[in-house]
Amino acid sequence: MKKVFIISAIILACSFKVRAQGRYSGSSSLGLEYGIASKGNMANLNWNQYVGRNYLGYRVDISYLQKDKNVRIYDLEYESDFNRLSIGSAIVYSLESVIRHPFYVQMFLGGQYGIEKINGGKDTIDNIPYVKPKQNSYGVYGGVELEAEISFSFSIVVSPKYSFTNSKIQREQFSIGVGLRYLFNN
Repeated sequence: MKKVFIISAIILACSFKVRAQGRYSGSSSLGLEYGIASKGNMANLNWNQYVGRNYLGYRVDISYLQKDKNVRIYDLEYESDFNRLSIGSAIVYSLESVIRHPFYVQMFLGGQYGIEKINGGKDTIDNIPYVKPKQNSYGVYGGVELEAEISFSFSIVVSPKYSFTNSKIQREQFSIGVGLRYLFNN
C-alpha cells in the first residue's frame, strides 16, 4: 500500500508543470461539469476565450437542469418533473494576478436564454389540468470558478453558479458543478 501511495504521489507531482497554464490573450478552453441544484441535477458544457492582456474574456455555456419533485408553478406546488435547457454568454475576469499557478479563480456574469418543460410537456399533472406557463425564459447568471491544474492542458473545476430568470416555474436557481477543463493553445 505504501508503494502505491508513493508512486501515486510521484505521478501527481510530475503532472504539475513548471510553466503555468496562464490565461493570456487568445487562449481558449472547453469545460464539462456535472453537479447538483436544489432538488435536482445539472450538466454544463462551456467554452472560454481570453482576449486582451488584462485577464478578460468571455464564455458560452450550454446547461441542462433536471428536477424530479415539487415543482412550483404560479404559486401552486405539483409533484412533477422540470427540465430547462439554456444557453448563455458571459464576461469572464481571471484573478490570475492575485492567485497564481497551479490554482485559478475566474468570475463571470452574463445573460441566458432557456427553454423549460414541466411534466414532459403534457397538459395534466396527476390527471389535474393546469395552465401551462410559457416555455421561454431569459435572465442573468453568474458565478465563480475555482480551478486546479492537474496537467499542462487539464484542470479540475468547481463552479458555484446562480441564475435569475423571468420563469414562472423556477425564477432563481443555485447550482454547483464539478468537472474537467481542457486548455487549448498551449
